[in-house]
Amino acid sequence: MALPVAVHNPHANAWRTQHRLLESEQQAQQRTAHAATGRFWSIVNPRQRNGLGEPVGYKLVPNSGLLPMQPQGSQAWERARFCYGHLWVTAYDPTQFYAAGDYPNQSRGGEGLPAFVQQDRPLADTDVVVWHTFGEHHIVRPED
Repeated sequence: MALPVAVHNPHANAWRTQHRLLESEQQAQQRTAHAATGRFWSIVNPRQRNGLGEPVGYKLVPNSGLLPMQPQGSQAWERARFCYGHLWVTAYDPTQFYAAGDYPNQSRGGEGLPAFVQQDRPLADTDVVVWHTFGEHHIVRPED
């Protein structure tokens, strides 16, 4: 984020990263990429430190910022709501494998990530699953 013009930033060229802890599944659902500001997400273990004393972890840099054009209430919205956000984070559960649920083609919708996050489980100091979703638009051709 850009810092305001001030005594310590007279040329308006200073900026800093903004950190926000996503503490629960509700806070960490349907987060979107923002290429214009270079948004990224850090996944860290605050209890484990590297050689420089910083928490170990990794940085997720989203590849694509495209979102589906189908509106809320459409079939795509109901069956593939996971793709309306670039980042979801859930507490680890060995029964939750698929972002759209187990049987998306037979589903009436609302399964998968939208259902997983309803529990609003805490994410700090626990095993998590980071779901990065991305897509591309294409012009449909007759052969499609």
